Amino acid sequence: MISHAFPQSTPQSACGAPPAALQSTQANIFSEQQEQWLGEAMADYIETENRPVKNPKENAYLDTIGGRLLAALPPTKIQFHFLLVESPEVNGFSLAGGRVYLTRKLVASAHSEDEVAGVVAHEMGHILSHQFAIETTADLRRLLGVTSVTDRADIYTKFQRLTDARQHDKHAIAVDSDDKQDGADRVAVYAAAAAGYRAQAYAEFWDRSFFVGGKTGGRLGDFFQTTTPSQKRLRRIRGIIAELPSGCGAVADNTSTAFEHWHTLVLEDQVGATPTAPAATAISTNTTPIQLNPPLRLNIDHLRFSRDGQYILAQDESSIFVLSRSPFRELFRFDAERGLPADFTPDSKQIAFYTPNLHVELWNIAQQKLVSAHEVVTQENCLQTLLSPDARTLICIAYPAAEVNLRALLIDIETGQVVFEKKDWFHPNFNFEMSVFVRQLEKDTSGVLTSAFSADGNTLLLGPGADRLAFDLRTRTPIKISGALTSYDFPITYCFEGNDKIVAVHALQAANSGVFSFPDGKRLQSLKLGLPFMNATTTAGYVTTSGSNEAVVGVVDVNATKYVLGSKSPAIDVFGDSFVVENLAGSIVLGKLSDPNPMHILSANMPLSPLAPARSTAISPDGRYLALSARTRGAVWDLATGKQIFLMRGFRSSWWTPDGKLLAEFTATDKEHPAVIGELTPEPRLAKNMAYKLPDQAHLENNDLLEWKSQNKKAWTLTAYSPADLAVKWTRQFPEGRPGYTTNYGDTDLIFSDLLLSSAAKEKLRSNAILKEQTDAIKQKPAGRLIEIVNAEDGTVRAQVVVQVPLTYEGVDGFSRLGDLLYLSTGDNRIIVYSLKTGVQLRQLYGSVVAADIASQTICTHNRRNETTVSDKTGAELVHLTLDSPLRFAEFRNHGTQLLVLTADQRVTSYTISNETHVTTASNVQ
Repeated sequence: MISHAFPQSTPQSACGAPPAALQSTQANIFSEQQEQWLGEAMADYIETENRPVKNPKENAYLDTIGGRLLAALPPTKIQFHFLLVESPEVNGFSLAGGRVYLTRKLVASAHSEDEVAGVVAHEMGHILSHQFAIETTADLRRLLGVTSVTDRADIYTKFQRLTDARQHDKHAIAVDSDDKQDGADRVAVYAAAAAGYRAQAYAEFWDRSFFVGGKTGGRLGDFFQTTTPSQKRLRRIRGIIAELPSGCGAVADNTSTAFEHWHTLVLEDQVGATPTAPAATAISTNTTPIQLNPPLRLNIDHLRFSRDGQYILAQDESSIFVLSRSPFRELFRFDAERGLPADFTPDSKQIAFYTPNLHVELWNIAQQKLVSAHEVVTQENCLQTLLSPDARTLICIAYPAAEVNLRALLIDIETGQVVFEKKDWFHPNFNFEMSVFVRQLEKDTSGVLTSAFSADGNTLLLGPGADRLAFDLRTRTPIKISGALTSYDFPITYCFEGNDKIVAVHALQAANSGVFSFPDGKRLQSLKLGLPFMNATTTAGYVTTSGSNEAVVGVVDVNATKYVLGSKSPAIDVFGDSFVVENLAGSIVLGKLSDPNPMHILSANMPLSPLAPARSTAISPDGRYLALSARTRGAVWDLATGKQIFLMRGFRSSWWTPDGKLLAEFTATDKEHPAVIGELTPEPRLAKNMAYKLPDQAHLENNDLLEWKSQNKKAWTLTAYSPADLAVKWTRQFPEGRPGYTTNYGDTDLIFSDLLLSSAAKEKLRSNAILKEQTDAIKQKPAGRLIEIVNAEDGTVRAQVVVQVPLTYEGVDGFSRLGDLLYLSTGDNRIIVYSLKTGVQLRQLYGSVVAADIASQTICTHNRRNETTVSDKTGAELVHLTLDSPLRFAEFRNHGTQLLVLTADQRVTSYTISNETHVTTASNVQ
């Protein structure tokens, strides 16, 4: 973050007096210093979701633009901060106290520095008119009866109380009201022009970003209410510009190589988030950070040969690796965080990929560098998207809110213009809408509609039945299809075989499967294949689908209608007689379909990818061993040396016994490999599966196997077993329904949660006067929860309390108990601390709890991406760590005096924590 009080000059006389909006007379209880503290509280609240870009080069140019604008405005004591943030939206926003944020996508969409300056000036208008302080002043008085604020801590506390109160506010005032936006627009136009920018650029950028199309309506449209709010606002902005005196502002855009360089940097440096420069060390480490060796490799989710067979791409959760086929070796890798499946361009010379946020990149293989990057902005939200292999076209399937039919759009990546649109494409049925809903709920980006690209990447087939479409992606024009391809009986699962054939299979009616000509849809061959899903391999004649026996995925010879290869890894591809797949150790292997001899298989190791959030992580009681599992692969390391001592398939959960044995739950993969509890002993090195059959609904939760069984439509039974021998430890009945539950940080206790208005909670309240009194104090009964702390060893209730949670909070995840305090990580980046005795809310923190120590009642919280904080039981900050890599796991040791931290670079660092010395900043010591 860059902060300056910029040198200022008298506004240009040619532009007249500054806008009256800068001289607000509305009630404001905040001084400029207090307003800055208010902005800090707001930033702590929102910056996890809107992650600031840390690269100083990217923020420096934005800082320069802000300084130029501020110099053209009346003097102010407000300390401005100008930051880029990661976000899928084209947006600029601001907070109290001088914080101005622009999304990376907004800067990428701008055509000139003048357009960026207009948005920055608009956000400065909100700040200089003290809009946020005025709104907060009014809401504090109206909702809480607060009429004054004092120091930073007081402002944080009152803003946190106000956040809760606003959730229950039935008379909230619209933040983006016309008068507020009009005032900020006047400041934007004046400041941009006075600073020597072209004021019209602001209106043009606003018009383009909101897809207004230059329309501003008129009196007739206003009378009949056909003029949209966006059109009215564009009309007002243009009117403000027209009021500028002659000679005020530039008549042409400011152009410079510096802006072009910055614009390119913002486009290309997507992950770039270079870590904040390490601060001076203010906390000691017990040891040199331990590098896990070898590190846990992320699962390869996507493998593809180039169309000419010379190259291979392998893609995991955060990287794309490029390999040559002969000789078989890794060439280079590049970041592809949240990247959707990549593809080679039709000429096999480049690799294209994009993200759910519609960021598109094209990488040149020979040069091993990024050659283009674009941010695509769509007017409608896309239910499903596809990127053409040549990275020229984005295919968007939209479902506009005011329409009953889907739209198909082809959008030019370079310009963002729609080059083809099929309105009223087809009317989705109930099953389609339910599939969309489920996928959105599960954050599944695969899409509902079947689609297929031809082998050369130049043709697309998309959609169902008679509404199926085909396109020539070189000319971006429709291709007329006929015959079976337009029939409702045509199977919904299909892919190209080469460029002129379609393989279509029916999961339940194999007789309907076949090979069809393209584009005339003639049946060329019948296939007795019934496959649940299917994808084309690079070479025609084979498809990938679900595996047989132990395989996760299999390769099927279409003509022979039989499996020819299976893999326990989810990604595989075929080119000619060659196949490429990932082995269980995480290496990429190249083999031949005609030669099953494993001695003839080639192997290539990939460089390290940043570790994604783990499925399960546990450290042994003595701090010697670390167990870690990703989705399909897990391992154990000796932290004394960093050496890996076990490599295994991924496990769902894990627990170290007091005598140093690791218990791990492995989920079922097929009938022959049911779910089991494995026991691993580091010294001597032993591994075995527990002899008992794991109950179907039982899962390992700390040192218990917990099994929930439904007795009828309402009643449930919870049984706790010993994972050592499956002996029953305790059983508890829940006649009024199953509560939500979670496990506690720092010990093995369970935490149950019932809605206060549920029959289960009401039954428990009848016989408990203390709980009844706490219930009476809850103002918002729908937000009330009855919380029980349960001893996992015998099932007895340690404590009960009634609390009020935020309206935005659901479920039970995030609760944790330390001594007589109950912590709740709310999901909206807040931690609420309650008294376990009274249920009263004591205070709030920002972030989420990631570790806790029962003995010292110390907690570790995580807010921004590379930061973590240690606080004592009073909420006082003991240590603030700025890490060189994102946090993945933390655990206290030695009664809270030591904190072990695992970061995404797969290093484990030990920090000494003092409960007496308050430290504000520390960096990871390498």
